Amino acid sequence: MALFKTGSVCRSRSSLMRTVFFAAFLSILYINSNYLRAHWSSRSSGMGPESYSEDLPADFRSRPPHQGARTCRPRSNFVFIKCMKCATETMASVLRRYTYQRNLSAVLPVKWRLYLGWPYPMTSDDFRPSRRGYNTLIDHAIYNSSSMRALMPPDTVFITMIREPFKHFVSVLNYFDVFSISNTRVQQGIAAVRDYLRHIEEYDAVYKSAQAAPDRICIPDDFSITKNLLSHCLGMPTGFPLGMANITGNSEAVEQYIQDLDAEFSLVMIMEYFDESLVLLRRLMCWDTKDILYHTANVGSYQKNFTVADLSSEEASVHRNWCQVDIRLYEHFNRSFWKKIRQQGADFVQEVVYFKQVLQAVKSFCDKKASPIEFPESRWSPAFHVSAEECRQIFCDPHDLLVSLKRRYEKTEGQVRLNQTSSHFTQRKYFPLC
Repeated sequence: MALFKTGSVCRSRSSLMRTVFFAAFLSILYINSNYLRAHWSSRSSGMGPESYSEDLPADFRSRPPHQGARTCRPRSNFVFIKCMKCATETMASVLRRYTYQRNLSAVLPVKWRLYLGWPYPMTSDDFRPSRRGYNTLIDHAIYNSSSMRALMPPDTVFITMIREPFKHFVSVLNYFDVFSISNTRVQQGIAAVRDYLRHIEEYDAVYKSAQAAPDRICIPDDFSITKNLLSHCLGMPTGFPLGMANITGNSEAVEQYIQDLDAEFSLVMIMEYFDESLVLLRRLMCWDTKDILYHTANVGSYQKNFTVADLSSEEASVHRNWCQVDIRLYEHFNRSFWKKIRQQGADFVQEVVYFKQVLQAVKSFCDKKASPIEFPESRWSPAFHVSAEECRQIFCDPHDLLVSLKRRYEKTEGQVRLNQTSSHFTQRKYFPLC
């Protein structure tokens, strides 16, 4: 059986076109399977699987469907902690689409706002009340176990995504216009990153000063956007806002906090392995392949291939000291990520290859506006198709999905006014900017 087939709109295409597309499919299968084997088997230092060198079985597509798709029940209650600059807008588009298509109740920012209080702790003034209760929390919020568990159903799954700390650091510098606002001596490229590291205390102070406030977007005074940002998003006490505890200098406290996160979060995804992360998510949530289709969003246009190897030993040391907590966080969850993959067995490798094939086919058809695309039952998912409307949802601006969720809220619950006062929520002493 072919991996996919076109709907009635496309059935009149020539046999030549079908031959070309089938050849493309075989190329995708070959490239992806060899990529996975070569790339995963090359990882070392305990940070990846020991070996993925086995060949893919020739008949893997015709085997019985994956048992998890038959016996488990889809999970619809989840909190996604949206860490800044970790492909989380792309991930949010997947989760918002799932929420919208199933008419789930989302924790939505008030009025025109984009964030749920970020970078401050979320309060009850930051989200819209709901008679229905809540199923999903997706938009930027600082993780807080007690307040979020009090808000969400008991069976809520906590998930997030993080990124290699140096690449994250570079992305933050560019996205938040740090070079320009800090008035660095060099303004672009790896030379600007190196200059920033050489004068990091000076530039950080300029960026978070009140004088720079008119030039910053969504960033309040006294908040360091470059220092341990991943850990801050995941609720670690970093001394912000003023008066909050700061445990980042206490190695034992940091380690305990990371262990607590590990116990609370069912899945911490790794941005560098986005497709693998989505397949883990699909299995965890008992979703279908269709539910995790995506289109990349909000990708920076700067040169992104900088690594720590581009730094001098002194500059690398500055970065390690400045982001030491994020580095510890990433190393811990990178190890746990690959441990989860090893526990999945060889079937996981095959599903990632299959997912890449499906994703490429969907992107090709949606680009050409040929719809619907039909996929037969696989080992990992029931048969499904992607319609023209679903193409638009997959490829739309992720903000449009947030707007759609807010519009539906206004139609169904726009007049609700509930008393949300709770001891679990921090009382407002500040005003989020976005």
